[in-house]
Amino acid sequence: MRKLFVYTATAVLLLAWFGVSRADLSTKTLTPSRLAGSNPGPPGALVDHGRRPAFLQVFEVVDSVPAPGASARMGLAWDGTYLWLASNEQTPILIYKIDISTGQAVDTLVTSINDYILGLTYLNGSLWLQEWWSQGATYQIDPVSGATISSFISPAGTGSRGLTNDGTYLWIAGTGGGVNMGTLYQVDTLGATQRSVSISSVINWPMGMTYNQNTGYMWLNDDDVNNDVNELDVSGGSAVLVSEHTPPGNPGSEIPEGLTNDGSFLWYTAYYANWIWKINTTPFDHDVRTETIHAPSTIVTPGAPVTIKARVRNSGQNPESFTVWAEIESLSVQIYQDSVDIVSLANGDTAHVSFTTIWDAPVEGNTYLVRVYTDLAGDMLPANDTAEVVTFATFTEKMCIDDGTMVNAHAWWDGGNIWAVRYTPSEYPAYIDSVQVYILSGGDPYYPWPDATHQPFVIEVWDEAGGQPGSVLFGDTVLADDVPPSWVMAYPDVEITSGDFWPTHNQLDDNPTCEGMGVDASVNYASQNWGRIGGIWQQYSPVGDLMICAYVRYRGLYDVGPVSIDSPGRIVESGISLNPMATVGNQGRLTAYGFQVACRIDSAGQQVYLDTVTVNSLDSDSIAQVTFSSWTPGPPLNDYDVTMYTTFTSDPRFSNDTLYSIASSFQLMPILYSPPGVTPTFDGLIEPGEWADANAYDISDVFQKKGEINFPGSAILYVMNDVNHVYFAIDAQFDSTRTDFDRIGIAFDDNRDDTYPAPGDDSEGLLTLYYTSLLDFVSYTSLHSDGSQGSPYGVNFQAGTALPAGHEQYELAVPFGSLDERLDASPLDTVGLHIFVADST
Repeated sequence: MRKLFVYTATAVLLLAWFGVSRADLSTKTLTPSRLAGSNPGPPGALVDHGRRPAFLQVFEVVDSVPAPGASARMGLAWDGTYLWLASNEQTPILIYKIDISTGQAVDTLVTSINDYILGLTYLNGSLWLQEWWSQGATYQIDPVSGATISSFISPAGTGSRGLTNDGTYLWIAGTGGGVNMGTLYQVDTLGATQRSVSISSVINWPMGMTYNQNTGYMWLNDDDVNNDVNELDVSGGSAVLVSEHTPPGNPGSEIPEGLTNDGSFLWYTAYYANWIWKINTTPFDHDVRTETIHAPSTIVTPGAPVTIKARVRNSGQNPESFTVWAEIESLSVQIYQDSVDIVSLANGDTAHVSFTTIWDAPVEGNTYLVRVYTDLAGDMLPANDTAEVVTFATFTEKMCIDDGTMVNAHAWWDGGNIWAVRYTPSEYPAYIDSVQVYILSGGDPYYPWPDATHQPFVIEVWDEAGGQPGSVLFGDTVLADDVPPSWVMAYPDVEITSGDFWPTHNQLDDNPTCEGMGVDASVNYASQNWGRIGGIWQQYSPVGDLMICAYVRYRGLYDVGPVSIDSPGRIVESGISLNPMATVGNQGRLTAYGFQVACRIDSAGQQVYLDTVTVNSLDSDSIAQVTFSSWTPGPPLNDYDVTMYTTFTSDPRFSNDTLYSIASSFQLMPILYSPPGVTPTFDGLIEPGEWADANAYDISDVFQKKGEINFPGSAILYVMNDVNHVYFAIDAQFDSTRTDFDRIGIAFDDNRDDTYPAPGDDSEGLLTLYYTSLLDFVSYTSLHSDGSQGSPYGVNFQAGTALPAGHEQYELAVPFGSLDERLDASPLDTVGLHIFVADST
């Protein structure tokens, strides 16, 4: 089933608003199924996530240019001089020609293509464009006029996505119709397939791609849960993952799309991105960088000596000698500086740096900026020289049950089982800043066993329920390195308000492909060693105490942040001014003086409003409401991103400083008339005389993400009412054939409180009108606030479907009344509507 569009509205029984909402495609996930079982014994190596042999790396961005046009940015291409960007912002499809030296679009091609496209490439003096919406056509485009020169049907059909070339042939990425079913097709310029490469084992959902003729590798965007960029060896029948990278921007929300290369650099953009990024993938001749600061972390103990430690890497292609500097600032004043010289670090190698000058006596309650940077004459990428960490001086409790020396390691036979240690905070609330797990590594007993390859595992934090672990509060997939001692860190920033907690090592896959969990010499804390075996939690001690520790921070002196966004709400009226409002709280121990609360409102990535209010004082454990200056929403059908955040230099905890919400603008309109001049006959035929008193609205979901766009005119809604019924008709102009279980759905929020009732209250839900070859019928399904649904049952409402004039039509009468399936509303009441039309094919 493909749901063609989703329409959200609120109707007032004399005046009403309505607007279009975005709806994502189903999220593509890969969740390996594992059998449980117990085997504390010698360790192994862990299988990675989703059959991926590489670990996630971060790209080095060296430049960027503005992405022209509106959103819906898709394919990228490089012709040797200019960058080209294809956009789905309108039809016919536009292609922008971009001068990368200025960042300006110097030409805009208007093609003759009216279908949704994705891939773009440049070969043999022509642009090539990949369509997928109607039949999966590949078009040859004149780069001067935008005219179509030729076309052929891609072997991937409507599963076609990315498009690139290897200098001779075109390459097309196909989804295969589902997650982990993709194939790359090498075709000539007439569409004849030369070879195919399976990508099902390494790519979940292929999108934009580009072929690097220097390496022979393919780069491909994977719109899976990671939304990452993958480098593939496509020389064989099945692609092999070479590297996996996090793209710039915000890939989780922007959706990776366009990808090309100029022989030296990748160029990347995303559907909702405002930039095209230039990315380095080839090592520079001379490039050293600071990879991470090991110490201090985000917390330091007041008055205790601190040794600053960091790891640096030679990312260039030549051995280098250079200086590493460490600096500390407090309130923008430098209070510490030291340096270490690195001599002849081989290319690709790392060095662990410990600075000899000790940082003494951090002051409780103070925040410090710690900076470590490399200093190499002739460094070709200064942007990666520096790493920084903001650390706060506070009393933090280290919780460990091991003696600090690893003497053995264990692993479960079956993946999905968990090691855990139970801890009790000294006071509440307690904040878990970090968790560390010891993994068998170089120099340890039994290493390497079964081999020297480290694989990911998950560090989690569980809360307490009935004296045992209850639910997961935090989880992060991590990877050990081979530098002993191999403590692997995660940073939950989880709040514990009562009871115990369990930091864990979640073994993802079966022995021997799993990591070894470190234990010390003997069991001294049997009641605190736990395991989950076959899904059952129990106290479980191997031959020693588990080496899983937690660093717990208690309430700081200051901790302010927004508690709620009180205004604007989810819905705002176009052109009507309002005052944004927020409630802020102080969870710190002391009164907070003179902190700021800001409200920023963005539309389509552009800031349209910003105001700041100063809170003069706020007592500990208190809240206050702040009111900002007036804001006037723009035209209807706009989405606004609302951000409320606090700024307070003495606040060390940043994770609770910001809240986000979305507001959608609407316009009050007289969409319901009472009574209609003619009561419709519910036969599915939308006759002009019957619906003359109704208002008509185009409810096509033109904003839907990930390619499932509905062009204007795809569906038209007619609506009116009398004292007994609300009458709906929908003309599904996109649907030219009738198939069993084609349908419309109307979900009612009777009291317009933007939520459905709790389970047990079935008064709000979904009415669905189905077409079948035997009969048309209407069902009702209650909807609940926790996402659950009641059992559907048939209702005897007037309804009908038909296929006149080559497209499907629906008519439905919804009676007023207090029965669950009826609309419980009176004149001047406000109700919420959520409307969809679904083509079962």
